Amino acid sequence: MNASLKRKAIATAVILIAAAVLVWLAAPVRNRTGGPQKDAQTMKPGATTPGGAPAVSVSQSSQKKAGIVTMPLELVSHREELRAYGTVLQSNDLIGMRKDFAAAKASVDRSSALLDASAKEYERLKALYEDNRNVSEKALQAAEAKWRSDEATAYEAKISLQTVESAVRLYWGDKIGAWIFDSSPQFRKLITMEDVLIRVTLPPDLQIAAEPQRIRVQLMGRSSFPAKFVSRAPATDPRIQGMSFFYLSPSYKARLIPGMNVEAYMPAGPGMRGVFIPAEAIVWQNGRAWGYVLEDTVRFVRRPVPTEYPVKDGYLAVKGFSAGERIAVKGAQMLLSAEFQPARHEEED
Repeated sequence: MNASLKRKAIATAVILIAAAVLVWLAAPVRNRTGGPQKDAQTMKPGATTPGGAPAVSVSQSSQKKAGIVTMPLELVSHREELRAYGTVLQSNDLIGMRKDFAAAKASVDRSSALLDASAKEYERLKALYEDNRNVSEKALQAAEAKWRSDEATAYEAKISLQTVESAVRLYWGDKIGAWIFDSSPQFRKLITMEDVLIRVTLPPDLQIAAEPQRIRVQLMGRSSFPAKFVSRAPATDPRIQGMSFFYLSPSYKARLIPGMNVEAYMPAGPGMRGVFIPAEAIVWQNGRAWGYVLEDTVRFVRRPVPTEYPVKDGYLAVKGFSAGERIAVKGAQMLLSAEFQPARHEEED
């Protein structure tokens, strides 16, 4: 039997087993003599609430046997999040720019010192020359030439330093640029990989009025971790072409290394309060999301779950559910199937 036939056989077996479980749960539980018990341990489909909402009744003992588990709904606060794309940046780029800046700054300091010395020597010889020609005109001219040469060298060094500073600011912005120029403690954390910089870029069709100070960053298949705002990026990611921002995060939070791509979730818009509906509580029918709320000890009522506000591991429901209500987080699919089973009537003694 090939792999395709094996998969079909397994799928058929699973369906048959599920159907058998539903029939077993729907049938009255009999005692040892074959008669029906009086505790009504049955699943009664097809019922509705007084308001017309679809419902299914399951006795408490049948809930345990079927593995149906409920949990109370919680009220949570949430802000809508924009999904963006991030890249962990190379610390080598920071080190290279710091090296270029340090070399240019040293050249300025050195040329300034030489210019100061040659200017003073020229002034000294000029005074002697004007005092009864105590030095030759040739010596004075040589001192002036040295002074003019050092002046040109110092000017060239300043231009080189300004060019490096401009390049740093054009790529990193003023704030990170200041870290590089000053070799600040934060700069040292970056080059030792204690912290990492993440460039976060929005899709090109999205805009944001104010940068969120904290965002969630997530590696595929791992939990999310926080990152804090540093500054807007002067340049965008050429692959995405949207607004870009720099965020800072400790590398140990998710073992981040340069070159990693991450997903970023940026809070936007006003905050909202609602009930958190976990993903495991949701069943889908005809393209709509539903959840089963336990309204008393045995009756589960099916309610539509709004999907306008997806959150981590579920949805935020701003209406239709109340905090404290219990929702089925295990067995919801079984309840949906039972709801559409033909109703079975208990036998009488």
